[in-house]
Amino acid sequence: MANLYLIIRRDAPDSLAKRLEVMQAHLKYAEDNKDRFMIGGALRFQPEQPAVGSAMVINASDLEAAGSFANADPFVANGVYESTEIFLFNVGVGAWIADKKL
Repeated sequence: MANLYLIIRRDAPDSLAKRLEVMQAHLKYAEDNKDRFMIGGALRFQPEQPAVGSAMVINASDLEAAGSFANADPFVANGVYESTEIFLFNVGVGAWIADKKL
């Protein structure tokens, strides 16, 4: 049975050039695995500023599978990320699940 996992990543200092250089491979990885994603995207402090990290909610069988999936992203092999946190994500409330009772 699949669970949801929240993955939060922070970019390494001065990694913007690497991020831009590897962006096409990263987007291809996301597109090739779009069935695993509930949602995902870049983190920014302001709309006009470059990304400082990424966040996503994915389907995975367990924490190890979520980590393996996250580590296969081309951004990892190219040193874009400084840190990664992965959490089991138990949905409790939100507009997307309006009929779910707490």
